Amino acid sequence: MEQHRSLDSFAARLRQPGRNIALVLLYIDNKQTLTDLLAVRSLLEELPVVFFWTIKNQKIIKLSQELKPRVIVYTFWPQKEICAVLQRCVGRCGSGEAA
Repeated sequence: MEQHRSLDSFAARLRQPGRNIALVLLYIDNKQTLTDLLAVRSLLEELPVVFFWTIKNQKIIKLSQELKPRVIVYTFWPQKEICAVLQRCVGRCGSGEAA
């Protein structure tokens, strides 16, 4: 598991040849960060993306759809449900199945 606190660091990792990334978990708490991430969306095209959101802001969620997330998870969901969703995503990513 890797954690990146800046878009530059994250984008540099995505640009590495032969990257071995099973799943991308994104916690973005504002529209500006999401807009900045959209600038490098081509680096995420073939990766399964999961968004974590703290709020149900329809404008931001609609904008995030441009990154083609596999699933959107809300942080206020029960932890058991979040874990179940992530386990299904990781299992399907490893098996090559679509979510």
